[in-house]
Amino acid sequence: MSVIRDVPRSAVRATLWATRLPLTAVEALRGDRAGTWTPALVFDGVAATVREFAGGVLRDDELVQAGRMERARVTELKRATELEAVAVATREQADAEFDEQRAQAEQKRERAARQTRARKASLQREGAQRRDAVDETAELLEESVRDSEALTKEQLAKQQRATRKARLQAEHEVLQDERRAVAAEGAAVDAERELRATKARRSNPVGD
Repeated sequence: MSVIRDVPRSAVRATLWATRLPLTAVEALRGDRAGTWTPALVFDGVAATVREFAGGVLRDDELVQAGRMERARVTELKRATELEAVAVATREQADAEFDEQRAQAEQKRERAARQTRARKASLQREGAQRRDAVDETAELLEESVRDSEALTKEQLAKQQRATRKARLQAEHEVLQDERRAVAAEGAAVDAERELRATKARRSNPVGD
């Protein structure tokens, strides 16, 4: 009885092995030793079903158990593959977000650098304009001072001339007054001398 069961069981296994052989060869070329290649997993799932079905028909519990174990293995590998796919997608999304954030940061740095250069150029222009304005104001002030100094010198010269003229006029008037005083004094002396002479003549008549 055991030999009768072993023959169909071996036939099922050999058939499945021969059918899977091309996939096994491709897996070897791919270097996929874990058996996670999707076509291989699909085939292994179908093979597990075939083993379970054949085991049920042949009343071969070992074949049924092998099918169940294969199905569990395929299910576990599919779950691991799905998780790996999710992890890969998450990493790719994280990488994409990182690249985008890095690009945005680079754009911000470039924008900040442009703004800094523009601000620096603007400050330089403003500084140059202020320096030009200061220079122009200083030049106008110097010119105004020079004009004021020239005007002051001219006014001072006029004032000095007027002062000298007034001094000369005052001296001339004083001199005239002194001359008039001398003349008046001389006239008074002459008048007094004449008065004394007259008085003397009256006191001593010539006929006496």
